[in-house]
Amino acid sequence: MESPNRAPRKLVQAEIPLSAGRLLSGGHARQASLTEEITVAQATESSSQVSVNNRDVQGTSAGTEEVETLKRLVSALEERAAGIESRFNEYCDMQEQESMYQKMQIMCLGMKLELLESRNQRLEAGANEIRAAAEEFALMRENLDALQSKFRKVTKQSKQEFGAIDGRILALDAWEAEVAMRCQGFEQLMEEMKQLVLQIQKEKGTNSENVELVVERSMRKLSSSKDLLEVLRDRWAADMEGADLLRLDHGVPAARPPGQRWRGRDRQGHGGDRRRRR
Repeated sequence: MESPNRAPRKLVQAEIPLSAGRLLSGGHARQASLTEEITVAQATESSSQVSVNNRDVQGTSAGTEEVETLKRLVSALEERAAGIESRFNEYCDMQEQESMYQKMQIMCLGMKLELLESRNQRLEAGANEIRAAAEEFALMRENLDALQSKFRKVTKQSKQEFGAIDGRILALDAWEAEVAMRCQGFEQLMEEMKQLVLQIQKEKGTNSENVELVVERSMRKLSSSKDLLEVLRDRWAADMEGADLLRLDHGVPAARPPGQRWRGRDRQGHGGDRRRRR
């Protein structure tokens, strides 16, 4: 037959455990009640034995019935004592189980606390990395803004310089065309003068040496003018090449393709050839 304490034991195992103070107070109360029951049973048993002895003295006929009654009473008391002992053993087992459950609960809480601490450490490390990345991004953004500002300034300055260079190129082109026209007219006049001098020499028979001196002076003047023109052309070509280098440094296409020289250098070579021929 199942003990009456089995149902409370199953209920205690299924429900949420009480606090340590409540468990201890309940345990003391149960132990006190069990001790009181054991004391009552022992007192009852001793009184029964005394009454049995007295009745044996009075008589044997009625004593037999009383002995039987007392035996039944003793057996009932023994059964009651056995039940109380089994209840006490169950109570001790339940106390051990509750203590073990509390220990396991404390261990679980400790493991949960360690898990939360490790997660908190990971979150703090991630937050530190995010802050460091944000600071690095802000620094890179400042550097980018500074570079963009510098690029805008350089671009503006380059546009101004290129505008001035383009204006100078146009002026030099116009001046070169004018000088070329003057040189061409001067050469034509010198050729006409030479033809005229030769014609006069043939007609009047003047001294050929004087004519040659005049022609030589004229040719020297013409040569000096051409040399000056070539020097100016060289300067212009050097300026244009410097402008091309400046354009390339700032990522702007050059005015002439790479590997192709300006006209001043070519004309200098032609001028040198003409001077050597003369």
